[in-house]
Amino acid sequence: MSQDSWRNAFHLMPVTGTIDRVDGFCQRDGSYMVDAHQTLAGSASRPVRFSSHNLIHWSVERNPQPEPTADDPQVPAAMPGELVDYGFDFSSPQEFVDDEGRTLAIALMRTPDTPYVNTRGGLKWENCLTIPRQVGRAEDGSVTQLPVEELAELHTFEASMDPHAGGLFRSHRADIRLQGITGEKFTVVLDEELYVRHREGVLYLGFRGPNPHTVGGGRTEVGAPIGHVDDLRIVVDESAVELFANGGRYAFATRWFPLTKTMLVRMNVDAAFARGWGMADGVSDTYRG
Repeated sequence: MSQDSWRNAFHLMPVTGTIDRVDGFCQRDGSYMVDAHQTLAGSASRPVRFSSHNLIHWSVERNPQPEPTADDPQVPAAMPGELVDYGFDFSSPQEFVDDEGRTLAIALMRTPDTPYVNTRGGLKWENCLTIPRQVGRAEDGSVTQLPVEELAELHTFEASMDPHAGGLFRSHRADIRLQGITGEKFTVVLDEELYVRHREGVLYLGFRGPNPHTVGGGRTEVGAPIGHVDDLRIVVDESAVELFANGGRYAFATRWFPLTKTMLVRMNVDAAFARGWGMADGVSDTYRG
């Protein structure tokens, strides 16, 4: 499998090097901006700014003029310290309220000081950011996180999905949704390697199969006490996976390094319906190369 195929299609990532931290996320003059710091091999950290008019198609500006976003009084943090992600890769979340009154958040898909890897040997880039998430509150007061609605603009073909069988995708770009889940046990497996399972009120994300260390980069298993699962959404973008359950009350973010060109999804879930879409590339024409 080509190493370049691990490059994400709609998660922001560096062309080369590492994104060290996310400094701010805001909207100015109708444009969304993410300020971060990037390190290239053998060089010092430098600022980088990603800009977008719609949260899915982005351009990049290297060494931008200083324009702090994190502490701007016009874009206050919405729910500081309340964003929780139960996955392997999540840190430095930044939040603000956009012109439409939505609370949006983005974070670095990397957790410092972990035994697993964020890249693979020979790659010239490392890590990425999460999908921009819309943050809200459920009726019980808990914080919810879901992909921004603009992400649906990248849907291409709708894949045939059976909640008791699964489906096949042409690539590792997919938006998979299960709704009306009634059973207390279920399993969803991607490429026989990454699994999502629900047992005894706990939702687990982990790696198994013939290449768990290779595909998962040393990641093993994480879980969250969730009780009953009503709905589940899995967003796959080449080397990034994000999972959302129960209306976004529970979120998991992880990196992985699949070894196949197509993606087989197996599932056995008692659900009212399952749907899945392939996803277009939202970033390749704007800042790669």
